[in-house]
Amino acid sequence: MIAAVLVFLLFVGGATLAVAGALRGFNALERIALGAGAALVGLYLATGALWLAGADWRWLWLWPIAGATLAWRQRAGLKELLAESLVGATLAGWLVVAAWSAGLHALVFSYSGGTWAVDWFEHYERALFFQQRWPADHVFVAGYLLPARPPLANLAEAGLLAVAGHGFPEYQLIASLVASLVFLPLAALAQAGGTSPRAVRWLVVLLLLCPLFAQNATFPWTKLPAAFFVVLAVALGASPTAGPRHHAFALVALAAGLLTHYSVAPWIIALAAGAAAVGAGRKIDATARPALLRGGVAAVLLAATWFGWAALHFGPATLATATSTVGHAPAVDWTRKIAIAAANVGHSLVPDFSSPNAVMLLAQTEVWGRIRDVAFVFYQVNLLVAFGVGNVCVLGWLAARSPGGPTRRFWLAAIGVAVALGIGTHSRLDELGLAHISLQPLILMGLAWVARAAGSLPGWLRVGWGIGLAVDFALGIVLHFGLQSLAWLRALHPGTGPAGLVRGLSEVAVANFENKYRVGQPFVADLTTAGHAAIWGGLACLLGFALWRARFAAQTRGSRETAGPRPVF
Repeated sequence: MIAAVLVFLLFVGGATLAVAGALRGFNALERIALGAGAALVGLYLATGALWLAGADWRWLWLWPIAGATLAWRQRAGLKELLAESLVGATLAGWLVVAAWSAGLHALVFSYSGGTWAVDWFEHYERALFFQQRWPADHVFVAGYLLPARPPLANLAEAGLLAVAGHGFPEYQLIASLVASLVFLPLAALAQAGGTSPRAVRWLVVLLLLCPLFAQNATFPWTKLPAAFFVVLAVALGASPTAGPRHHAFALVALAAGLLTHYSVAPWIIALAAGAAAVGAGRKIDATARPALLRGGVAAVLLAATWFGWAALHFGPATLATATSTVGHAPAVDWTRKIAIAAANVGHSLVPDFSSPNAVMLLAQTEVWGRIRDVAFVFYQVNLLVAFGVGNVCVLGWLAARSPGGPTRRFWLAAIGVAVALGIGTHSRLDELGLAHISLQPLILMGLAWVARAAGSLPGWLRVGWGIGLAVDFALGIVLHFGLQSLAWLRALHPGTGPAGLVRGLSEVAVANFENKYRVGQPFVADLTTAGHAAIWGGLACLLGFALWRARFAAQTRGSRETAGPRPVF
């Protein structure tokens, strides 16, 4: 497992710094975020090329060698970049978030929570599909063919597994570390136009206390890596110094996001709608056209590496119908489809706890399991509570005070389209909510806005905010991971074995437990059981340190940053 962490730092961390040192024309945090994006895209292309060529995976060692060479050639720029205080605070913040994510994953003895199942193993299978070169017509555990999911994150993780070892514990750690990279563009977004690291430190705290982030960083699928690219595109477009190169790289980031998860497609349309709402693009400066053209061509070529190959190999019809949105869509007319979409939007705001899935969750015999699963529904698939109880109140206060103008028009249009398409493109009725599929970028960007405004909130709102964060942490993280680790249940039912403890939870939790043993491999938690107390203590220390640093930053207001409840985008 240590090898997995070291390989990630070498292959992804090294490439991130090397590219960031070479970039010019962007601020420091944009360079770091772009470097991480380039590392993931580069690993996708390198691993994909070796997979198609049938070449030995040892050729991947050329990747860190190339990164080291680039870093050496750009050592002056890299030294200057690392000397900036914001960069130091951001890299330290990422280390805290990454350690938190990996530590939480070391507590997951068996996945449970709501109706989430199978996906954690399907994406491991997808990484193994590339790393072990399985037949192209392989049917994955969920019954999907290869084109049902785009492969950028799976291929990047497959490359890392090919070097670090392909066991499930290695995959868990690598998936968590890749997911934690979303912190970097969020930091760039939170710090847009600022010079004090206060917002970055608050962002660390908010992510550590956010149930949505904690669960998605430890349920190894590709939604947070996809959110990384959406947030990166927004951060580039929202930069105070945004120019043609920013927008060109934003186009490439969106293409990379689409190659990571198809749920990025609604965001491409939503951001275009936001740009149209403020009149952007009606008259493009002639000097900007070459950069935008290059960015557009690069985005198309990047997307074609998957869509072109898949269309040629599987056929356009199979590619188009492989996803659940199309392939599993009920055979109903457009009127019924619109009604389903509208109902799903409504359920994402007010879940229906009389539905069959809710009844199944409430039927479990373990009372703490019922409490956890009700909280899980709100924190993971509800569009409002997913921000966090305290954060959604702060966001409401900020939105009410935000001035009108182009920024407001942009976000009203973009959010409206993202919500409508992000939820509406799910073709089947879901009575509990669907905010987790496409709207994680929106929720995370909301946290970046809160982090930026944290130092300017009135006292009464801070008190309510703090109480809300404590509730989120208790119900969405402590209780949730206490049950996933079985520590909570062992304390309540001493002497009962793991199978007996899990049987008190929901049918989905039992299915996840059974699937774990079908995998036939240990989890990280199985290899660290003796150190669970140390892990809990370490996580508590990380949280305490982050809270202290954020509080210290809030008290030192003698900075050049202009704080205020204005929109950050």
